[in-house]
Amino acid sequence: MAAAGEAPRGALCRGGGRESRAPRRPCDGPHRGPGGDRGGVARALLCPQLRCGVALAATALRGRRDEDGGRGGAGDRAPGSARSRCRAVAGLHLPAPDAGGRGGRPAGPAGVAHAGRHRRAVVRGRRRPGWRPVAPDRVLELGGRVSEPEYTIRAFSPGDEEAVNRGFNDAFHLDRPLDEWAWKFPPDPDGRLIMIAEREGEVLAHYAGVPVRLQIEGRMWNASQIVDVYSARKARGSFTRRGVWVQTVEAFFDAFGRSGRSPLLFGFPSPRPLRLGVLQLGYDAMEPQPVRYFSRRPPAPSAGLRRRAYRAELARDWEPRLDELWQRVGDQYPVAVVRDARHAARRLAGRPGVRYHRFLLFPRFSFHPVGFAAFRTDGGRVRWVDLVWDHRHPGALELASHLSAGLAAQTGAEVEELWLNGDAEGQARLERRGFQEAAEPGQLTMVARAFDPEVDLKAMAAKIYVTMGDSDLV
Repeated sequence: MAAAGEAPRGALCRGGGRESRAPRRPCDGPHRGPGGDRGGVARALLCPQLRCGVALAATALRGRRDEDGGRGGAGDRAPGSARSRCRAVAGLHLPAPDAGGRGGRPAGPAGVAHAGRHRRAVVRGRRRPGWRPVAPDRVLELGGRVSEPEYTIRAFSPGDEEAVNRGFNDAFHLDRPLDEWAWKFPPDPDGRLIMIAEREGEVLAHYAGVPVRLQIEGRMWNASQIVDVYSARKARGSFTRRGVWVQTVEAFFDAFGRSGRSPLLFGFPSPRPLRLGVLQLGYDAMEPQPVRYFSRRPPAPSAGLRRRAYRAELARDWEPRLDELWQRVGDQYPVAVVRDARHAARRLAGRPGVRYHRFLLFPRFSFHPVGFAAFRTDGGRVRWVDLVWDHRHPGALELASHLSAGLAAQTGAEVEELWLNGDAEGQARLERRGFQEAAEPGQLTMVARAFDPEVDLKAMAAKIYVTMGDSDLV
């Protein structure tokens, strides 16, 4: 009989459901301490000489307690007794399993999953300071597998609207009405560009895109502006490759990007999502482009002579003259979202609870548009939502600046704001009108990823034209 505290030679160890007999020669594995002591500092032990391959943790405190006649006596450790099983490593004394495991299989000691099944060993007892479970929702059963929470990753289907919008409001602490969601994601014959992870009707993660057409050096691409990216609080435990949110994004990439339906994606993440996207999702495929932000205190409306050579008309929801304008100036914006009548109707018309001030700009004695500007006034601000102008008519841009100042005076706005990437001449002229460049308040950055090797991301990074209307923030 082995002495108290020693593993009896020939003791049976249930590893992975199979009984294997430990070697009869004295073990000199790495778990054996100096002078044969099998206690010592707590550590995970894996003896290469044991066939069962069981991984357990030992503590000197527990060993001493057993030697001092603590819980259980020497009789409980007799060879062949129920409590002697699974103790072939380092003389550990663990609670004995109930007779029989799941499905008639022999069960391992309570709280221990054997390395024979390649599961992490967990021993009940004292925990180190700062210890916390890796995955709190997982359940470790005696001698069983680690159970995964059940959820489904799939494309949006009709009937998901309320759950998706509720998840958005919970994630961003907003109160967006369902009709605004419907405006943002209108029906599409091929299905909306939305991927969700859901469990029992609750949306755990969401990744969506708004389809646009984007031209790059004369070639047109079906693209998606990425919007409404969120995950539920209970799904934020892990943003690793196996995390729910990352799997949802990768499912979106497969279903809509790699399939060719929308081979070009772009968006405007803040710093934290940007870091995660670069690490996990290839957000740096195009060199991230900081948003160029300009603002000014509203000046008194100017009386410039050049501006007086132009006039403005209110634009309608469906404005076919925008097709004429884009045909005239599209080559001045080599990398840009196509800003024609269809785009303006989709982006700037019919939004519940929001009014956009839209103007077509003309030479005073012409009926052919040379510019278009859209503004939003709320929260003490005038924001330039969109801007297109013929660079051969700088007076059109000065007129847009005048209109912005006039709206600020009418609404009592304290600041005028705009984004303007990819238009150096426009930036210079607006700076002469009192606009100053500053850091974008939300530290937003434009990123893009392509799933077609023919998409020229270098040209996109160098020349992309961006206004606030390219995001969903206004």
